[in-house]
Order: sequence, then C-alpha cells, then structure tokens
Amino acid sequence: MKNGTEIGKYIIHFENGTTESIPLIYGHNVGNIVMHPQIPLTETESAALVEINSSPTNSKGNAKTQPIYHFEWMNPNPDRRITHLEFQSARKTAAPILLGITAEP
Repeated sequence: MKNGTEIGKYIIHFENGTTESIPLIYGHNVGNIVMHPQIPLTETESAALVEINSSPTNSKGNAKTQPIYHFEWMNPNPDRRITHLEFQSARKTAAPILLGITAEP
C-alpha cells in the first residue's frame, strides 16, 4: 500500500446533528500488518507502534507478527457531545481494523 492512501475513516456524530470525518491514511495514522519477519514494520507520522504479538511459527518455520498502532484524536470542540461514531473501510487492498476505543468526559 502506498503511503498517503486513505483506507477508511471514522465519522463522529455529535448531539447537535453535525459530523466530523477523520480519515485513516496509510503511513500517517495507520500502518501495515507484518506477515513475515523479513518485512520491516511501517513507521507512521502520528500513530504509535505500541505492541507486537507473535504467533506460533507456521509449517515453514516462519513466525508471524502483527503491529498494533495507537492513534489519538482530541475533540476540537469538547462542548459538543459525541453520540456515536461510524467506522468505514474504503475497500482498498489494506483494510483498517478497529480493536478498541476509549473516551474521557
């Protein structure tokens, strides 16, 4: 996947009916999933690589690793209450995966 490609987005819905779109840009706030030890991890501009899980080796003796990236978004208008969000894929070769969300009042 080429850096700069939008592979999905979050759509934040606010109580007043407005929305905000947060694009998921490959190489910026999302990165690659490494499927082989010889493939280097992708560094991103604004998402931190926080954990790598190794799976057992396959029949060829190759271990698989998967990076997990932490991306943080701060509501620029904290007085607007968020009611829900959508998570959309752009249906590219790379597909975004959402593992979890935390929120603070």
